Amino acid sequence: GHWAALWFEQDNGTISVVWVNVVKRRIQDNVLTIPRK
Repeated sequence: GHWAALWFEQDNGTISVVWVNVVKRRIQDNVLTIPRK
């Protein structure tokens, strides 16, 4: 599949990763939230 990862660094220090399918132009439901140490 053709997926692109979008990274968003939030104000509270966590990083949210959203996967976007560039072919079907849809965003995957599950969002990964990575806490910054």
